[in-house]
Amino acid sequence: MKGQTQAVTAVMLTGVIVGAVGTVYVWGTPILEKRQSQTQVGQVEQGAVDLHQEITNVADSGSGVTSTVSLDITGQIRINEANDYIQLTTQADESPYPGWTWTLISGQSIQNTSIGAGDYAIRGTNQPGIIAVQSSGGEGSSEISYRVEFRNLYSSEAETPLSKIDLQAADDTRAAGETDVVLTNRGTEIDRDMELSTGETMDRRRTVVEVSFE
Repeated sequence: MKGQTQAVTAVMLTGVIVGAVGTVYVWGTPILEKRQSQTQVGQVEQGAVDLHQEITNVADSGSGVTSTVSLDITGQIRINEANDYIQLTTQADESPYPGWTWTLISGQSIQNTSIGAGDYAIRGTNQPGIIAVQSSGGEGSSEISYRVEFRNLYSSEAETPLSKIDLQAADDTRAAGETDVVLTNRGTEIDRDMELSTGETMDRRRTVVEVSFE
């Protein structure tokens, strides 16, 4: 009898342990996946912050200066030369941002950007660039896009009233996964008598930053 009791007890304990492990797996897996998703989003956001800072540094450091930003993201990197932005896009199970609207995470305004209006922003109260984020997608999955964008700045005291960091792709305009983004200052160019939406004209000083993927 004693042997039978021990055997039954062992079977019951085994059942309890298996059940507990199963419960932890069922309830724990979504939590782990959520944490992984949050970590992934955080990495992409930090990549956008690093790009914004390094592009600005390279633009301010003079012709010929080169710097590299190493990114390891689950998603895509894209350069838009026409609007002077780099966009980092990833997927997440849950987004920390409002849906279907651009939110600034760096910068004071969206003046003279692809998501704003106007011919320029005012230097001193605005930075040369912004970082904006948008979340889109259906229930249970969101596409999160970070946009590092540069725009015209106006200063009445400067010899050339307008200035801008001009992003130009060296070759490819898209990359994915683990990527080195190489930034090179290619010098400055002056756009004479650039016409604004008001009909007036201004000179603009452009600092060309070449972007390549390796």
